[in-house]
Amino acid sequence: MFMEHRVFGEKAEGISYFDREGAYLLCVQEGKAAVIETQIGYFLIGGGMEPGETKEECLRREILEETGFEAGELHPVCSAEEFWLNHETLGNFHPIQYYFSGELIKKKGEPTEKEECLVWISVSQWPEKLKMDCQSWAAQQYLKSFIESQERTGMD
Repeated sequence: MFMEHRVFGEKAEGISYFDREGAYLLCVQEGKAAVIETQIGYFLIGGGMEPGETKEECLRREILEETGFEAGELHPVCSAEEFWLNHETLGNFHPIQYYFSGELIKKKGEPTEKEECLVWISVSQWPEKLKMDCQSWAAQQYLKSFIESQERTGMD
């Protein structure tokens, strides 16, 4: 179950949007956050769902395609959507994104998406480096919940 949902931007009256559901990974390992570097900026690992796919199936497929890694256990964190007018390639775009925490556990092969590259960035820069507002917010939500869980563990 996803904890919180947020909407970025507003749906413009009388405008049709391309709705696209997708699943994305919030991955922090050894103090670094995993992101995909593209020509236009940094994004969370993940992408759009294919017909008949569950969110988890989509995310596992996208992780393998973009990184060559297999993911460990996936845990729902939050969800968000954004309204974009005149997106560079998709026109009026409405991404609906579901975010999961998890780790990259086993290299299975080489990424199949050659124009994208897995990079590890400092956790302190993670939210501000992400291109999409909704993904930046999701990274902030993850970090907030991670810090709170560390504090609870320290109190036990």
